[in-house]
Amino acid sequence: MAEILRQLREEHGNMARLVIALEHQLAIFDQGEQPDYDVLVAAADYFTGFSDRCHHPKEDLIFRRMKEVDATAARSLPNLDREHQELATLAQHFQEAVKNVLEEVEVARSAFDAVLRNFIGEQRRHMQMEDDQFLPLAERVLTTKDWAELDRIATKEDDPLFGAAASRAFQSLLRKILEWEREDEAQGR
Repeated sequence: MAEILRQLREEHGNMARLVIALEHQLAIFDQGEQPDYDVLVAAADYFTGFSDRCHHPKEDLIFRRMKEVDATAARSLPNLDREHQELATLAQHFQEAVKNVLEEVEVARSAFDAVLRNFIGEQRRHMQMEDDQFLPLAERVLTTKDWAELDRIATKEDDPLFGAAASRAFQSLLRKILEWEREDEAQGR
């Protein structure tokens, strides 16, 4: 398997874990309690940083190569460039909503809930589409030579949350995610 493909699949799994952490916080918020804003800030930073700077560019490289190799197959997919731009916008709205709450700007609970719920839903939908359609089609269309070239030119940045050298800013979030996963596992979820 090409390294870029392995990385993308691993990153999708990790992003799904982060989305679950956001769902935990949304459930707390929906019960009228205060979510862990450190978790929300770190998640927003992750999605506006690593996703936009490293993850999506790798997918965009693959999509461009697919268009070169088999334009018909590439047209059967949603426009990934546009989807990535839309996700970046949603992540920025999420980040701004969290920032506004922390700065005590008047934000209706329903508005904050809608921003977070929309981001979570679109992030899940997008990753599902990529896992079910985009990546399998890329595997069928691209050759070993294509994958080798993509591996050579792809961004090589360690994941700041789940990578071997997780940054200090994300270590607390990672500990909480692992704790929630253990709790879910213990409860049979």
